[in-house]
Amino acid sequence: MTDSVSRRGFLAGAGATAATLAAGPRPARADNGALSPAIRGTDGWFDLNLPETVRRSEMGNPIFSVRFDNRGDGTQDIEKWVRDIDGRELLSVKESVAGDGDTGRATVAAPMLDVLQGWWDRDDKLQDISVVEHVDFDLGVEIVEPLLPSQHLAADAVEAPGGWWAGGFSSAWGWFGDNGEWTTEGVAYNANAPEADMQRVRELTGGSGQPDGTGARIAILDTGLTYDNAQYGDSVVAGYNAVEDTEADPAGGDYTPIEDGNGHGDWCAGCIHDHAPGADLLIAKVLSDDGSGSTVSVSNGIEWAIEQNADVVSMSLGSSIYAEQQADLIEDAIDKEDVVFTIAAGNSRQSTRWIGSPGDLRASGVLTVTATNAPTEEMGGAVAAESAYFSCVGPDSGLGDFSGARTKGAMPDIAAPGMNTTAPTPDGAVTLSGTSMATPTVAAYAGILRAEDPSLNAKQVRDRLVTTGTRLKGAGETEVGPGGLVHLERALENQPSEKAQIAVQNDAADGRDAYNRGLSGNWHGTRKLFGWAKWRV
Repeated sequence: MTDSVSRRGFLAGAGATAATLAAGPRPARADNGALSPAIRGTDGWFDLNLPETVRRSEMGNPIFSVRFDNRGDGTQDIEKWVRDIDGRELLSVKESVAGDGDTGRATVAAPMLDVLQGWWDRDDKLQDISVVEHVDFDLGVEIVEPLLPSQHLAADAVEAPGGWWAGGFSSAWGWFGDNGEWTTEGVAYNANAPEADMQRVRELTGGSGQPDGTGARIAILDTGLTYDNAQYGDSVVAGYNAVEDTEADPAGGDYTPIEDGNGHGDWCAGCIHDHAPGADLLIAKVLSDDGSGSTVSVSNGIEWAIEQNADVVSMSLGSSIYAEQQADLIEDAIDKEDVVFTIAAGNSRQSTRWIGSPGDLRASGVLTVTATNAPTEEMGGAVAAESAYFSCVGPDSGLGDFSGARTKGAMPDIAAPGMNTTAPTPDGAVTLSGTSMATPTVAAYAGILRAEDPSLNAKQVRDRLVTTGTRLKGAGETEVGPGGLVHLERALENQPSEKAQIAVQNDAADGRDAYNRGLSGNWHGTRKLFGWAKWRV
């Protein structure tokens, strides 16, 4: 395989299980379904109950992302709606490349009364324009903030939960072991988080001595990249600043638009390149140097990655609020363009707890990645890996994220070392912790797998990595997903693990799983509860 186009041609020509192409734009949802759950959950008259992360224009109005049918005069219809009443603003309009090419995406700012029904109603709501298919808020997005080695918690700094069973549903700090006994066993804190460089990560995850990813195209959506010729050579083949809508020119030596003033993107790119030095890197700067961006800038980065024929998209970013329109775009990229997404689960286990968005998207080609420590051989090696104490867990409750329960039951898929891991950057070796640090390893491995077996579609890549992971005795399925610890060699050889993750985990892990499922209201799949009932459904 020489590039992503030939891989897709192979899929079609070989008759493999490829994604089904849609005949036209996604239809608008019935019953005012053109509005996202986040918008429907607000008060249109008083402008109340808006998620705090909703972005606003300089005039103070909420900003909306609009998907519309652009086969006719869609753009002109949107422009006319904006001109009709003072106070409305058209911030951007683009043609979507996802799937059918007949869809446009506009960013507009307007009073909530122009979208939701209030105490008095206007007869020209944004969603009433005939070409409009979907309207969502433009939400703030941030990097999954990494931790420095000095910032880790000690196990004894975490208080045992109290209250009703499993420490009370109000507690998000502790976990229960066998028969309701609280324990930190199986959870990695500062005392059991040895530093690991990229070579050690590969040793733990079956990546040593494997193919280098030549032929794969991996897009990294982050804070950009500080190009260093000695590190990257000609590996960076395209770059795009989605915040400012400017293109880099790697062939001409111009990397200025994607320059990383934060360092987060540098770390993630350095990790991927170290694991897969033969892969082509597509760098999308979707977040500013302060680590912040929006669902619109991230969506623009996804569109660009699709246009660049990305095989894999790596996203170490997220939001606490579900963005339905962005979720639709990712699903389209998987179903219609055959792209694999690796997305960080988030580092908020001690607060919001559940997987962040878009990692909480339940889609066939998404790998939601959590973090483990990197145990030494003296600690027991890969099978002794423990879930990082900060790493978000499942199953998602579907509450409080404005998803309309669409995220309910969302689980992590797989884990990788992401605690005190060291990657090369233009500023030297940098040691960080977070699901942001785990996600690039899985992205690199997904790219290598696609390069070595071009017959695999996005779902098959996801399933191959999940079924071949190392099962961890001390970690729960709600913590590391059904995939356990990713293992590249077994994935390449298609050697599924003999047992499911939930079948090998110990009593302490069972107890934490029961707690997490109970806290979220998702009892389905619980194997042990109160130490006396075991089942698997």
